[in-house]
Amino acid sequence: ITATASSNLPVTFSAGGVCAMNGVTVTLSGVAGSCTITATQSGDTNFAPAPDVVRSFNVNRLTQTIDFNALPNKILGDAVFSIGATASSGLSVTFASQTSSVCAITGNLVSLLTGGICTIRASQSGNATYSPASDVDQSFTVLLTQTISFGALPTKIMGDAAFPISATTSSGLSV
Repeated sequence: ITATASSNLPVTFSAGGVCAMNGVTVTLSGVAGSCTITATQSGDTNFAPAPDVVRSFNVNRLTQTIDFNALPNKILGDAVFSIGATASSGLSVTFASQTSSVCAITGNLVSLLTGGICTIRASQSGNATYSPASDVDQSFTVLLTQTISFGALPTKIMGDAAFPISATTSSGLSV
């Protein structure tokens, strides 16, 4: 940093808060907060001391993002499965179910509870160096299983008339 005095005498600096001075170089301490720099000129035999000039600035935490890939659809009854996500900061990511009636999560393990849309939120709350990351949601469908009932067909002879067949599903959907 630089500053000049109207007397052309040298200006010295001091720092407080989350920074330090080394001559005319400001060094940040590595944490967020306020840094205050004071410029001083103490005068000499011809000039009285100049009033100190104080300047402050904020040191913000670093930003971070979460990389949380899409999750595939599952079938109710599938085994508990693990998920993963990473924060650009390298800090650990936590997960929470946003649809607790459809799926549950413990740590990074997802359990399926019923059919529907399961939404998992990945979060990283930050620390002294990193601001919290924006949450990232991923949703997938938990499909229900179904069966088809389709009875045996009678033997037919070539030339027999067309005949109807029918089948039903356990879900009630049409076949």
